[in-house]
Amino acid sequence: MSILTDIVNSGEPWAAERAQYTTQVIEAVNAGQLSASEGKEILADIIRSATLADVSANAQLQAALICVISAAADAMM
Repeated sequence: MSILTDIVNSGEPWAAERAQYTTQVIEAVNAGQLSASEGKEILADIIRSATLADVSANAQLQAALICVISAAADAMM
């Protein structure tokens, strides 16, 4: 999750918000507050919103965010 922390601290509000939300979803799944399928669905929504981020957004940061969210979703059983 260090990549998510780096994104939270990136200074890009749109990315930080999505990274924080991703962290919350992962924690909720790990705590049993959400099922893995619910977590995957929410993470998919976050990825969709990240791909729709402002066109002036940092493309490298956007790609990193999408990659780490995808990896988190794949790791959910």
